[in-house]
Amino acid sequence: MSKFSVDSLSSAYRANITLNMKIWRMAWPPMVSNITTPLLGLVDTAVVGHLGTATHLGAVAIGASIFSFLFWAFGFLRMGSTGLTAQALGQDDDRRVRELLLQSILMGVLIGLILILFRAPLIDLAIHLMQPSADVGPGRESIARRGFSVLPRYWRVTL
Repeated sequence: MSKFSVDSLSSAYRANITLNMKIWRMAWPPMVSNITTPLLGLVDTAVVGHLGTATHLGAVAIGASIFSFLFWAFGFLRMGSTGLTAQALGQDDDRRVRELLLQSILMGVLIGLILILFRAPLIDLAIHLMQPSADVGPGRESIARRGFSVLPRYWRVTL
């Protein structure tokens, strides 16, 4: 005879659906957040693409690349704090959760201030490393500076 009855399999199936729905409710916001990051550069590219010159498009590509690099370079803060917070929540350690929140916010603010203070040399370094053609011109700096100004607002939304 079978070890499992139809009723036990049915209840296990229902419990699995409930668990999957709980996981989905927790997982969809970070998934949407990860999808929206490249969309920022895509929207800029679509809008500037209508101007008709490759110069503007090149400047937007440089700015979007710098933004994406900086965003993902500091993704460790979001990913690391998420895992540690999940562990603390699983252990019902509210004090540790608050401690992790405070540490993450302080580190994010500190990194943001450092980026803001050193944005000019960082932009110059990034543009130098990317070696764009001279045709891209001064638009590359303005687009890169725009990317830096968007970072603090974008991080505030993802926290």
